[in-house]
Amino acid sequence: MSSTTSIFETMKRGGPGAVFQRLRNGAIARFHYFFDARFDRRHGIETSQGRDLEDLDIDSPNKALGVEYAPTPVTLLPLMLRAMKVDPARETFVDLGCGKGRVMVKAAEFGFRKLVGVEFAPELAETARDNLKAALRDKSDIDWDVRQEDVVGFQPPESDLCVFAYNPFNGSVFEAALDILAAHAARGWNVNFIYYNPQSQSLVEAHPAFEPVSKSASLNAALALASWHGAALYRVRAGEAEAS
Repeated sequence: MSSTTSIFETMKRGGPGAVFQRLRNGAIARFHYFFDARFDRRHGIETSQGRDLEDLDIDSPNKALGVEYAPTPVTLLPLMLRAMKVDPARETFVDLGCGKGRVMVKAAEFGFRKLVGVEFAPELAETARDNLKAALRDKSDIDWDVRQEDVVGFQPPESDLCVFAYNPFNGSVFEAALDILAAHAARGWNVNFIYYNPQSQSLVEAHPAFEPVSKSASLNAALALASWHGAALYRVRAGEAEAS
């Protein structure tokens, strides 16, 4: 079926709105493909190919609550970090469900010197380590660690945190992650939380520790024009939070 015929079929099934959405999604995909592919080539890594969890050997009772690996567009992360007003010199960057390590590499480019990734799929965790070794081979001042573990057992490093999550898991696992971050703040550390494609946003909103942060105009524009997903920003202040 040609693209023209396919568009006519979309029009018949969903009307002009469906055609617009189809064309918009295609334009976004081409935009991100260009920048994401260039990012991978520049670092000599591969982070662009998604992986379904069903194709991975994962020994965890929480596998059913995990979400497939899909890469975060490299152009969006700096906008989210700036909107969050992070301090890379003071905060440890944590990627919950780090996949192949793309976001950790981009965070290092942004200026973070301490990086932690949490990934429960052994194959993805090993790929992330290989990618970070390749991309950061000349960056001896960057301290990074990819932990192959279930997030419910995650112990955050003793520092202020900037935590990123691209819809990595749902349900009780996500609730456990929120409680871990709230408990970390209760021990005296600030936590910034960036949630991309916030499918479980209602759980964050219901948690008493998490305070919403307004998104910048530039981030709102980028999400509206060049993203399939939304984003939500939160802060948990040191000493003011308790796990629910």
